[in-house]
Amino acid sequence: MTRNPFVSLRRPSFVAKIPPFVAENRPFVSFVVMATYYLGRMFSYNLFIEPVDPFWVVSWKSFYGRNMIDMAYYWAVLAFGYSLEIYHRYKSEELKAAQLESRLIETELKALREQMRPHFLFNTLNTIAVLVREQKNDEAVTLIARLSSLLRMSLEQTRTPEVTLRQEMDFLERYLNIQKARFSDRLSVGIAIEPAAMDARIPNLLLQPLVENAILHGIVPKSGPGRVEVAATVKNGRLHLEVRDDGPGLGHGRHRAKEGIGLSNTRERLAKIYGAQGHLSLRSEPGRGVTVQIVLPCRR
Repeated sequence: MTRNPFVSLRRPSFVAKIPPFVAENRPFVSFVVMATYYLGRMFSYNLFIEPVDPFWVVSWKSFYGRNMIDMAYYWAVLAFGYSLEIYHRYKSEELKAAQLESRLIETELKALREQMRPHFLFNTLNTIAVLVREQKNDEAVTLIARLSSLLRMSLEQTRTPEVTLRQEMDFLERYLNIQKARFSDRLSVGIAIEPAAMDARIPNLLLQPLVENAILHGIVPKSGPGRVEVAATVKNGRLHLEVRDDGPGLGHGRHRAKEGIGLSNTRERLAKIYGAQGHLSLRSEPGRGVTVQIVLPCRR
C-alpha cells in the first residue's frame, strides 16, 4: 500500500535547532537583526555609490525617512504573528479543557450507573425469587422482562451526557415499574410533566438517584403506603424539576447532615455543567416528607 506523503510531513528540522537564548529573547534579537539589515544596506549603498553625505548622516536621514515606515510595517507583522500564535494556544488550551471536562462528566456518569446497578439488581433479583417461591410465575416473568429492558437502556445510554426529559422519564418509568413490583401496594407514583418540558435537555440519569432517595428514605421507613411524585414545568425559559415524597422527613433542620451520595453527586454535577445557572434546593417538614427542587436553563 502506498504511503500518503502528506501524513508524514514533519516540522522543519531547523525550527527545533533554534538556540534557547534566541527563542526566549525574540523581540531583542529581531531588533538586532533589523538594525544590522538597515546598517548593512546603507553601508553597501555608500560603498558602491558615491555618497553625498557621510555614512552615519545618510543612515540617520534614511532612518527617519523610508526606513521608519518599513520598521512600522515590520513590527505590525511581528505583532500580528504573536497575536495569532497566542490565539491558537488559547484555543488549543480551551479545547483540551473542554475535552477533559467531557471525559470527567462521562466518568462520573459511568460511576453513577455502576453505583446504581449492584444493590438495585440484587433487590430486584430477590423480589423475583420471592415471586417464584410464591408460584407467581407470570409476575416473575414480567419483572424479569422489565429488568432486562431497563439494563439494556442503561447500557445504550452510558456515553450520553445529556438526554431529553422524555428519554429520562422513559428510563425512570421503567425503574419505577420495577420498584412498584417490589413494594406492591406500599408505593404509589404520581407524574406531572408539562408537554413543553418534554423536549428540554437535562443531564443523563439526573432524576433516578433522587427518586431512589425518595423511596429509600421516604417509603421504606413508613409502616403504611407512601407516595412519590415527579413534576416538571417550564417558567421564564427555565426548567423546574421536583421530586417529593410523603415520608417522615429529615428531622429538625438536620437535612444537610443527612444528604446522601445521591444528592451530593447531583449538586456536583449541576455545578460542573451549569455553574451558577443550575440550582438544587431541599425542603423538608417533619412528618410531611422531602421535596427536592432543581432549576436549570431550558435547552432544547
